[in-house]
Amino acid sequence: MDSEKEQIESLLSAIELKRKRSAKYTWIGLLLPIILGIALITVSVIQVRTRLKQIEYLDEQIAKKQSEALEKEAQIAELDRRLQGYSQLVNENPTILKSAITAIESNSTIAEAIPRIYLIVPDDQHVRTAQIIKSQLQKDGYIVPQIKRRTKLRPNTEIRYFLEGDRQMAETIFASLRKIKINDAETKFIPLESAKPGEIEIWLSPIGEKVSEIIAEQLDVEPSKVTPYARLEQDLGAEPSDLTEIVTRLKEQFAIEIPDSDISSLKKVIDVYNIVLRQINKKENPN
Repeated sequence: MDSEKEQIESLLSAIELKRKRSAKYTWIGLLLPIILGIALITVSVIQVRTRLKQIEYLDEQIAKKQSEALEKEAQIAELDRRLQGYSQLVNENPTILKSAITAIESNSTIAEAIPRIYLIVPDDQHVRTAQIIKSQLQKDGYIVPQIKRRTKLRPNTEIRYFLEGDRQMAETIFASLRKIKINDAETKFIPLESAKPGEIEIWLSPIGEKVSEIIAEQLDVEPSKVTPYARLEQDLGAEPSDLTEIVTRLKEQFAIEIPDSDISSLKKVIDVYNIVLRQINKKENPN
């Protein structure tokens, strides 16, 4: 009997032990999701607070930038108001501008710091055009020391710059020429180590101007669209018959010969410039 009783007690003890372990694991199973949930909520709250601080910082920076932008706008408006006043004064008194330019050009230190544009003309007929360009460039704040005469022909007007750092200036001068309807111009980089910063040459061409005029008339397009790299067919709408008529007019205008076989090679406006120059040179130097 005692033996059986001991076995029963031992069995009950084992059952009780298992029950307690089971209850322990049950509590752990219940508490673990809660603990994990609390941890996730805590992390999320920290992240939200951090994000809110970042947003507050960005809002402060945006407000600061907006304030600076408004201040700059006010400064620009004031400068624009002054500039308009100066422009009106200069327009009413042209001698003021001429005197200022003369004073700048006579001061070598100041002159060196201001871009200098040299105009190159092929003949006396283009001096008038050069004077118009000079006037526009001076209005835009450039110094134009002189107009030079060079007999070498160019296919179209070239804005030559000699230092990479002057590329943007050349593009700005290009825009100035467009204001006065010089549509055949293009910028051209010619590396020259001895060149000084801000030195630009504009080579005028009697060819490009007239060729552009003929093309615009024949195709009935705005002259401003006839730029050196405009495509004759795709951009300007030229038909084969138009190209034939353009070539005929060019032959009459420049007293040159252009073989019919060359017409098919005319894809862009600059191709027309080049073929006219080539035939002019061929006529003047047959050998």
